[in-house]
Amino acid sequence: MTLPYFINGTGEPILFLHGLGNNKHLWDSQHELSSKYQLIIPDLRGHGENDIKTDITLPNLAADVLELMDFLSIGSTNICGLSMGGLVALQMFKQAPKRVKALILTNTTAYCIPWLISSNAYDNIRKLSEEEVKTYIVQHSLHKKDQEIIQKAERSFEIHKEAFLEAAQNCSKANYVTLLPFINIPCLIINGLKDQVTPPLLSYQMKWGIPHARFRSLNNGHLSNIESTQQFNKLIVDFMEEKHWLASNRMPFFTIKTYFS
Repeated sequence: MTLPYFINGTGEPILFLHGLGNNKHLWDSQHELSSKYQLIIPDLRGHGENDIKTDITLPNLAADVLELMDFLSIGSTNICGLSMGGLVALQMFKQAPKRVKALILTNTTAYCIPWLISSNAYDNIRKLSEEEVKTYIVQHSLHKKDQEIIQKAERSFEIHKEAFLEAAQNCSKANYVTLLPFINIPCLIINGLKDQVTPPLLSYQMKWGIPHARFRSLNNGHLSNIESTQQFNKLIVDFMEEKHWLASNRMPFFTIKTYFS
């Protein structure tokens, strides 16, 4: 079964992968990029309009996206993944490296530290309604909390509680640290300096593992693409324009540039 997806634009494709509990509306603020690129934005298994709500493992999520690429006759593509979407992007590179042209890893990690995952959290979530879970996650995901940003964040979350819990438990087992040195394609890492969900240290860990990766910080929480839309979109355009150069000229230096908005 092909994933539900949104597609727009006719340029070089970028596949956008949403985070845990999100749907494809997470990327509404990136639709303006369709003037330059072809945007492909699916609802992953267990999320949004996707009818499959079971077996939500990272290998299955990656396989679903690869199947969508087959359906769209896309041999390889650029992938932008936020949070869980970043884990799926790494899993895709692990499973089918030749199908990934470039990686944009935003507000994500390569390793979920076990002691940060509280077993009590799952029990607490089970006691909440889906709307209560959504409200809690939106509040903890955002640093900038003006009404427009809150509304965009709320639109981007659609909680199917059992699927959410299954996906969260499987993501908590992720460990791609040993994969990082083998990422030999252009890579951009974006973090949020005020991110409480995937703290900046986790992004630095990925940067240490992928020495040639571009590294950029934004002054926001977990939803960089919503909270700092203009800066985020510019980072994508700049990266896409220089990625061919990056493919043949690895950046050996640890370069950090911070954008304050």
